[in-house]
Amino acid sequence: MKTLLTFIFLTLTLVSQGQEILWDTTFVVEQVNFKVIAGRTDSGGYAHIIRDYNDTTTIDGVTGNIKILRFDNDEWPDITFSYLGNVYVADLYLFDAIRSNFRKVDGFTKVSNSKKLTSNSNYFFSYQRAGCADMNWISYLFYIDNYRVTQIGEIHGKGCESEDFNREIEISKIVTLDKIFPIETLPIDTIETYEDYKWGFIKDYWNKNFEKFKNKNAP
Repeated sequence: MKTLLTFIFLTLTLVSQGQEILWDTTFVVEQVNFKVIAGRTDSGGYAHIIRDYNDTTTIDGVTGNIKILRFDNDEWPDITFSYLGNVYVADLYLFDAIRSNFRKVDGFTKVSNSKKLTSNSNYFFSYQRAGCADMNWISYLFYIDNYRVTQIGEIHGKGCESEDFNREIEISKIVTLDKIFPIETLPIDTIETYEDYKWGFIKDYWNKNFEKFKNKNAP
């Protein structure tokens, strides 16, 4: 059955009993009504996912954007809630078609700024600044299984002049978070051969080499 989505977007400010509503969206998925509200109170930002007008999921601390999108490979809408900070951090809620509700993805805050691979859409890759005015950076290769992020690869770009490490790109396989094994090391100048610089390198590398990092549970 195809997903029926009807969105009504409202950007408004309503103040009631110390609660200020800044964003209000309603939509329908498979004849189930959803309403997403975001705003702030005296204690900080918040968001609600309301199912059929009474079943409410509350997300505390929301201070950034809310996006309704199709993040994974299915036909259902998903929701991200972001938080203000030096790097982009968000929670991801995927639609669970069995429960007809949204479920939080554990571990997504560490890979929030991410995209699908074009060579295999079951996998995603992230980008995050890691200091020195973005000359140091990290990218993770990951997949999502049972509403949990599993990291399987890491690219660590070290472009900053430092006495603590060489200027290079370290690429590692992640078996578990405490078992990380080096795969190869490349000169930091490698990124200069790409039109999109480090972002072009990251995209190209993961799309061509993701199979090196697959584990036994990977899709």
